Amino acid sequence: MGKIAPAVGAVAFEPYVRPLMEASEEALHLDHPRLRETSYILWSTMAKVYEEQFAPYLDGVVKGLHECLQQDETKLDVELAEEVKELLGQDVVIAGQKMKVADAENDMDGEDDEDDWDDVGAITDVAMEKEIAIEVVGDVLTHSRGKFLPYFQKTVEIILPLVQHQYEGVRKSAIGTLWRGYACLWGLAEGSGMEKWKPGIPLQVQPTEDLAKLGNLVMTATLAVWQEEIDRGTVTDINRSLAATFKLCGPTILITENGTAVPEITNQLLSILTKRHPCQQDLGEEDGEDGDVPEESSEYDWLVIETAMDTVTCLAAALGESFGELWKVFEKAVLKYASSQERYERSSAVGTVAECAGNMGTAVTPYTAGLLKVVIHRLSDEDPETKSNAAYATGLICEKSTADAIVLKTYNTIFAKLEPVITGDRKEARLLDNSAGCVSRMIARHPDH
Repeated sequence: MGKIAPAVGAVAFEPYVRPLMEASEEALHLDHPRLRETSYILWSTMAKVYEEQFAPYLDGVVKGLHECLQQDETKLDVELAEEVKELLGQDVVIAGQKMKVADAENDMDGEDDEDDWDDVGAITDVAMEKEIAIEVVGDVLTHSRGKFLPYFQKTVEIILPLVQHQYEGVRKSAIGTLWRGYACLWGLAEGSGMEKWKPGIPLQVQPTEDLAKLGNLVMTATLAVWQEEIDRGTVTDINRSLAATFKLCGPTILITENGTAVPEITNQLLSILTKRHPCQQDLGEEDGEDGDVPEESSEYDWLVIETAMDTVTCLAAALGESFGELWKVFEKAVLKYASSQERYERSSAVGTVAECAGNMGTAVTPYTAGLLKVVIHRLSDEDPETKSNAAYATGLICEKSTADAIVLKTYNTIFAKLEPVITGDRKEARLLDNSAGCVSRMIARHPDH
């Protein structure tokens, strides 16, 4: 039914919504976790299809989701004895509840370290149900927008403590949904007349009192988890949430009651880029003392680094020219990946250079020579995506930098590398577009040359 609704559209499905919602709410009382989860997922779909017209059902939906998130899990805690080690990864039934036995610290690597067994815990059906319910809360509030406001504060109060839940799925969903809630509140404030954000600190546009309070709560909770989180998927999602929020809401979330969160955010991002974050301990143990990163990473391991780079570029967008000072911190770590043997690492690093250069504007000037050397070299890269990003980066540096003498010296070299692209027939990875854009920026910046 949930798949049919978006397929046929809101109008055609309208006659079935109320009876279907009533049936799904009744299903919550049949004491079957999987059936409850299915009801939640249906609500998510209905909210996406009907958006603010979903308002008549919010009372029952929010009540059901809140009750799920407030379920007591303590009675289901289980201590695993030495003799049940072999149950790791398997489903077991305890006190009528099916559970998957897992290592709470996600650190079972086969080593015979007796201390590790102190951290063995159980992921219950209730925990997995809460994970889905939190995701659904995010979908419902995002799509019902202002109609969700009467339930907003209570929802935040219930979800906020769950960022410290023992199950990483709940932690990840809780942080993501809280940031979605912040973005929703921000959009409503802008719709009510709040000025659009401007880059830089001190803030040029002040948030509403509710936004400032919520931003402080969510950022404080996020930083507490981020710095110690050992689950790579959770760290990846935190990166994505922060990047999306910077992009939509600017620098406002950087201001907390303890001052600016920039130093702590910078430290966390740098620890990920240098593979020294707790979630990367298996990657960083053999690194050299000078902080060098290994030559390559698996694509799964790379995701947490790539999303950290995205967060860096969005932080640059939020800070504008004041990001120039921070680039000193990130430059070495990012540029190491630009010379990687893996094409996706080179491509991401060069793309990060491009976005940061564009976002920091004239503050890129002190870094002009070093960055141009890297990106011009990548204009000859064998990977079309990397080459395309290099053309984009080259154009932005030429446009934004005020180091005219350094920039103009490179023009003939750049033209020589781009001419075969523009006159040739290679069209992949936006290569022609970005090459033409690069030349356009060069012309616009120095028309006499």
